[in-house]
Amino acid sequence: MTFLTKILDQMRHGIDWFNRRILGQHGGKSAGSNGRRLFSRITIIFIAIFICDALWTWATGAEALLLAGASTAIVATAWAILFFAICVVSIPLMTDKDWQPNAPRLLTDIFISTTVTIIGFGLLFAELGITHATQSEHLISDFFYFSAVTFSTLGYGDFAPAIGARRYAALLALIGNLHLGMIVGALYYKTQQR
Repeated sequence: MTFLTKILDQMRHGIDWFNRRILGQHGGKSAGSNGRRLFSRITIIFIAIFICDALWTWATGAEALLLAGASTAIVATAWAILFFAICVVSIPLMTDKDWQPNAPRLLTDIFISTTVTIIGFGLLFAELGITHATQSEHLISDFFYFSAVTFSTLGYGDFAPAIGARRYAALLALIGNLHLGMIVGALYYKTQQR
């Protein structure tokens, strides 16, 4: 009986470790908080897979990412927008008067959201196209460069969205501005906690 109890305790310990460390589930936290934490972990895995794909493409000299394609671009862009809405924008809208945001976690989620948004829209622009005054062929890095420049609203002017991509470029610039506002708000809140 004690041997079986020890095995069951070890299994419970292993499951608890998996839930806390891998899935990010913490006892005493709300289901919403644990859900956002799980969403963040899944998004980090997506980013890691994409980075490995990009490094593989660069190292082998391949012309396209293994994950490139219209369906990947649509899923990645939708995931980025959903992540931003659930894990970043919803936080200041919490209505409980006793609730206080966790500024470091919010900043981490903003960083994750920024990264996945630039990747998602970069994949989308790879499908929809961008234009350049002197280039007709583009490297995959050009699409992510354009995505990052548009996200940050710098707008260097060296690349422009193709006609079918203009509304998505405008949406990306709007999302980028919202991210900037969230960063400033989270940093301000963090400095006021001292």
